[in-house]
Amino acid sequence: MLVAMSSRSAPSAASLATCLVMAVGHQALDPWALGASTPHPSPNEESICVIAPRLTTLPNGTVQAVVALRAPTLFAQGQFAAVWLEQNGRLLWQRQAGAHGPIEGPMPWPLAPLQPGELLQLRLRPLTAANDSVATVQLMAAPATVLARNQALLRHLANDPAAWLQAVNQALNRQDIPLAWGLLFAFEGPRSPELDALRLTVFERGCGESATPP
Repeated sequence: MLVAMSSRSAPSAASLATCLVMAVGHQALDPWALGASTPHPSPNEESICVIAPRLTTLPNGTVQAVVALRAPTLFAQGQFAAVWLEQNGRLLWQRQAGAHGPIEGPMPWPLAPLQPGELLQLRLRPLTAANDSVATVQLMAAPATVLARNQALLRHLANDPAAWLQAVNQALNRQDIPLAWGLLFAFEGPRSPELDALRLTVFERGCGESATPP
């Protein structure tokens, strides 16, 4: 979705897509919305579509992602001049576009695994944005019991595409959307026609069908 800048067999991809709609269809926002938007960005603000981790907007307007995995994938639609992570105002990691081209596509977690309840700020500056135009997402790691359970699940799933589809489906049935999105876009996840089709569907529904996948 958009972030304003200041800021008992494995189911098919089609059946899983239906389950995705049912799982979040009660929300007032587009049921395929993958993030959260600032309600009324000012005219000089731009918006970007963050796909993973899954975002929500807090009552105070903060855009936050409760991260279900200790090493989440970072994925926003578009091309970026810079992406960085901060904690309490301290720069922890930064990637900048260079001669090799802009930053785009999913990025593996670049730091040590998150600790339970850890808070970081993910900041993104699109390629065409002014230097002072930055989108900010607050990342908050899940509690210890949740992280431990989900890491054990990752180890159990190994490289079995059918098991990954089933795990995403089960997470959605429990309304655990952060885990479902985390699993779907995890770098540890296997490739398969069904999983790739579902990833593409989520991308298109979340960012608009005119968006070009990386």
